[in-house]
Order: sequence, then structure tokens, then C-alpha cells
Amino acid sequence: MLKPKSGRLHAHSMIRRLIGMGSALALFIVSGCSGSLRHDVTAGQSSLDFERRVASIRGLALLQPVPIEVEGVRETGEIAYKNSVRRFSGDRLLDATAVAHAIGLDEQSFDSKAAMRDQVGAEVAGIYDPEAQRVVLAERDNAGGRRLDDAERPLLTAHELAHALQYQHFPVAEGLEAASARYDRYLAFNAVLEGDATFTSLAYVQGRSPDRRMIEAMKARLRDALWSQPGAPTGEQLLEYGYGTLFVMEAFERGGWVGVNRLYAQPPWSCREITEPELYFRASHRPRAGIVVEGYQGVMKGWHTVERDTLGIVPLATILAHGAEDGEQPVSLPLRWSDDQVVALRKGKQLAIIWMLSFDDPDSAWAFRQAYAPLLERADENEPHVVSSRGSVVLVAIGEAARRYQTLGPALWSSTRFK
Repeated sequence: MLKPKSGRLHAHSMIRRLIGMGSALALFIVSGCSGSLRHDVTAGQSSLDFERRVASIRGLALLQPVPIEVEGVRETGEIAYKNSVRRFSGDRLLDATAVAHAIGLDEQSFDSKAAMRDQVGAEVAGIYDPEAQRVVLAERDNAGGRRLDDAERPLLTAHELAHALQYQHFPVAEGLEAASARYDRYLAFNAVLEGDATFTSLAYVQGRSPDRRMIEAMKARLRDALWSQPGAPTGEQLLEYGYGTLFVMEAFERGGWVGVNRLYAQPPWSCREITEPELYFRASHRPRAGIVVEGYQGVMKGWHTVERDTLGIVPLATILAHGAEDGEQPVSLPLRWSDDQVVALRKGKQLAIIWMLSFDDPDSAWAFRQAYAPLLERADENEPHVVSSRGSVVLVAIGEAARRYQTLGPALWSSTRFK
């Protein structure tokens, strides 16, 4: 799994690290807001009053009590891993990580699910388990050491209880399933979940329902944290806990908790709507059906499609930040992403990747092409690749797809559908 380097946040494209960054970011935000913080929950004790206070601040009824339990890191990690990979089946998870590595999104490609499970478990502090309908806190490590301090516990517990309320009142599982075919849409839905839970937990530790003064203070602190990152969001956590929280705050300011609730009935279609909320709230905005990559089947006979997905703006920003060498400033450019589709083909142990991306205008496409091509060269100089563009569309071919580009390229340009 990708590690932070040079002080920048990086995240694996397909494995969510869940709470780790969110808790630290939330503590940073509330440290700059007025009012005393609540430190009034102890895991393992009766928590019904605590749960009702969180529900009251969120503006929802507590339909049933939610057990708050303590587990070790290993047990908590198992639950987190299961939730993290729910959109993958069979070997698709390993194929997805191989794609992330090949396009420059991740520094390593996992060869086993056990390695992924260990990485997720090492970083999880708490989670809501929707199957058992309980909150699980990893308050001790496998050696019995302490994991959460007095400031983190109420914040994290309120955050996870907010997730429990989401599952009690909204079709969360159905929403995740509906979004699972497009990673970008799936991540955007998760940004609503995490933004809602983070906003609720921030209000809880302030001890009152959100008001204009509280929201403005939270926004100021949150934007300070986000804008300290160059360019667009460079990781899932930054999108979910940072921009997702700002997005939910925007919905709250427009319609209170009713406006936030409406997000579950009409979820955003892309992460760009999360980073640019005006796109979502604009009445005339309608999602496009998207790119459908075609034309490769005849050229790549004997190869099997193992992955077809829409990645969205967050992986693009992460790739550009990730590609900078130590001591370099990451590439920063406006990512006017419109749509994309990546197709991964496998033949034995060989992997071929076709990635078609569209942008708002030819200048944005050209800028991405110019920035991305050197990063692919740097990532693996032995892996052939081609990065070409026509108008506002960029075509990337990696591996065997690049070797066959002379025939494959024209077939892709002529057959791919832009709906």
C-alpha cells in the first residue's frame, strides 16, 4: 500500500483507509472552533444517552440502540477489510491493484489479499459494522496497548454512530451497490457518508446543533487543511473527509438536515461534484452516460477483460502528486476531468491497459498528457506506454496495448463511444 512521502497524503486507489486521516483532520478542525469539547463516552459502558445525543444533533431518531464494543486491531481490521473490498469479487481485487500500480497510482501491486488485510488493519481506529449493526473501536493493539486517547474517543464514536444512523434511515447498502460499477461514483457516495458523519461528529464534540457561526469556523479550518495540499485532492481520505464534509455543509446550509438527507435519494454522480458542489446543486446539471471503450476486441484476441471502470478526478490528482521525486513540487494543474474509462486485459500473467479520458476542453487534455507521459516513463522505463490525444480526449495504452498501438490506436479512436 502506498505510503505518505514528503509530507503529502497518498492513498491506495481501491482500499480505503477509513478513519485514520479523518480523525486527525477532525481534531484539527475542532481545535480552532469555539466552545468546550465533550469527553463523555467510555466504550463498554451503557451508551444509550450518548447515542441519543448524537442522533438529536443529527436530526434523526435512534431507531434501535447500537452496541459500542472494543476489539483488538486484528479483529477490527478484519471488519474494515471486508467493508473496504465489498465492491470486488473473486480475483478482481488483485487485478484492480495491478492496474493501480501500472498507471502510476500505487507504488506496489499486492500479490495476496492477506497483505491488503494486514495493511488496512494496521491503520483502522474504529468502524461501524453494518452486518452486526455495532460500532467497533480498536482501543488496544494486539499487545494490549492503548490506541485511542480521551480526545479521539468521543469524536470517533460519534462519527461511527452517525454511520449507524445512516444505515437505519437511508438505503446505504443499496446506494453503494448501485454506485459500485463506477469507482468514481462509488467514492463520491462514500464522500457523502463520511462527510455527513464527520460533520455530525464535529457538531457533537462542540456540544450543540450546527449553526452559521460553527459552520463558518469549521469551514475555515477545513479549507486551511485542504489548501495546504497543492493542486486537487490527492487521496481518498482527503476527498471523503475533507471535500465530502464541505459538500455536506453546503447541503446543510441550503436545506438543513433535510437537505443533507436528500443527498441519499439523489447522490452525486462523480467526485468532481464533491470538489465543485455548484455542479451538483446547479438545477440544469445532468450526468452523462459516459465513455464506453470499444474497438480493442479484434486486435487483442485471446486476451480477457478483467477490469472496466471509471476512476475519476481523485486518482488523476493522486498520480500527478505521486509522480514527483523527493524534493520536487508535485505537478499542479486544474483537472477539468469530464469522464474516463479504464479497461484492463489479461493473458496469463501479462497485463494490457487501455485508458480513455475526456476533459472539458483541448487545453486541459493537452496539459494532462504533457504532465502524465513523463510520470509513466519514470514509474517503469521497461514497460512500454503510449499517451496520445485528440481534441479534449486523451488515450493511454500500457503494456501489450502499447506494443500493438499502431493497429490498436486507430481501432480505439474510431470505435469508442462518447455518450
